[in-house]
Amino acid sequence: MAAEKTLEMNEHIMRRVRLYVIVYAATLVLLLWGRDLLTAAQRLKDREQIDVAKSLAGPVVTALGAIVLVLLNLGRDWDLHNLLDRWIFGIRDKTDRVIQTQMIGAAQDVGAPALQRMESDPKGVRYVFYHFVNEQETLRALAFTYWEQYFVNLYNIVLCGLGLVISATVAVARQFSWLGFAAPTIFLLVGAFTLLSTFRSLAHKIYDLPVQQVAEIRHSKQDEFVQEIECRFGFR
Repeated sequence: MAAEKTLEMNEHIMRRVRLYVIVYAATLVLLLWGRDLLTAAQRLKDREQIDVAKSLAGPVVTALGAIVLVLLNLGRDWDLHNLLDRWIFGIRDKTDRVIQTQMIGAAQDVGAPALQRMESDPKGVRYVFYHFVNEQETLRALAFTYWEQYFVNLYNIVLCGLGLVISATVAVARQFSWLGFAAPTIFLLVGAFTLLSTFRSLAHKIYDLPVQQVAEIRHSKQDEFVQEIECRFGFR
């Protein structure tokens, strides 16, 4: 069930990121090369030239769309969003540390006589944690919602960074007027806003959720929690 939910989340992420790619690609083309395309279109004088242009435009758009789709599918297969998180922000790693801290604290509260095994086995601690939280339907659904939004934001920030570099480079190389820097400005503002909203709100929600989940385990599954801790880490 957890694997199916993760696959569903990944599909949602890729679907939403695909829309961002289309919008940002159109923004780059229209703001940086829109005048050139308009000029080229105005130079098409006869019907034959127009037909040739249309016949070329179709395969070009199809090829670009296919390239984007292949890249997104490769990103999904390579678990790219988790790799980007590990390279850039490390939210997943920080959340794992929150989980371990909360689980060790809960174990202390139920009278575990030793904590060294839990401290030296973070994977085992997370195993016990997910063993219980997979049964918490409301909080579990909320976790997938938060993580999906975070990964979409992460892709958005990366795409804005790429768009900023590409558009600024083209604007400088072609010596555009100040209007030519509209595209870099748009990417900068969208990326900065997404980054700010991610760390001022969403990241805190992600970090706070394991605290609620462990509290729910203590409240509704305390006896099972104690048994699982004893079985997994050999307490008592």
